Amino acid sequence: MLQGQEATLSITLTNHGSYPATFTQVEGLLPEGVEVTGVTGDGGTWSQEAGSFRWEWGDLEPGDAPSIASSLRANEVGVVSNVVSIS
Repeated sequence: MLQGQEATLSITLTNHGSYPATFTQVEGLLPEGVEVTGVTGDGGTWSQEAGSFRWEWGDLEPGDAPSIASSLRANEVGVVSNVVSIS
């Protein structure tokens, strides 16, 4: 990314099972040199601190597929990649 360039990180959770998934959350690290400038989504709670983020959804019923999108801005030039975990 170029300095000042913007990108969107989109995450969709889908419960393909036949039972509710409880205490559902997504955690990840924000790439170095990238800041979050906005967050929109279908609900849940978004939080971030010290280069990491968490999206807590809670119970996810079968067939539910909530989404969230965070707007990112590069503060420096570089390659940006990201890994998240869902539990």
